[in-house]
Amino acid sequence: MAPRRHRRLHLDLTPRLTLPHPRIDAVRGCAAVERGPLVYCFEQTDQQDSVPVDELALFRDAVFEEVPHSDLEGVGPSVTLRTRAAAVTGGHEAGLPYRTAGGPHAADTDAPVTATAVPYFQWDNRGDGAMRVWVPLLGG
Repeated sequence: MAPRRHRRLHLDLTPRLTLPHPRIDAVRGCAAVERGPLVYCFEQTDQQDSVPVDELALFRDAVFEEVPHSDLEGVGPSVTLRTRAAAVTGGHEAGLPYRTAGGPHAADTDAPVTATAVPYFQWDNRGDGAMRVWVPLLGG
């Protein structure tokens, strides 16, 4: 019988922003959050003050706080990530899904919020609500 060999895998678990290829139109100007081999997502149920996930925007210099949970309700053991973000809103003319540049509703407004992300494989276990992996980036 051959002796057992053990291999140890060391992964960098530092949270990071991942950018898409610039030719992928659907997510241009956005970033995803990863920690080690895991992709994270922003689930509606975790956002403060019920800020819609569709209004979240991340800063390019985002720093993530890792929050370990021994038993996250509906999920089990997990590590969530929190970061400073913005809730970006803007008016629309006559209810249309677009605005005129320089028009009365052309400028977005943003309010500071804290955004929370969960590992993608753990989403949709705590009630209904929207979810995003690719989130718009603010600044430069």
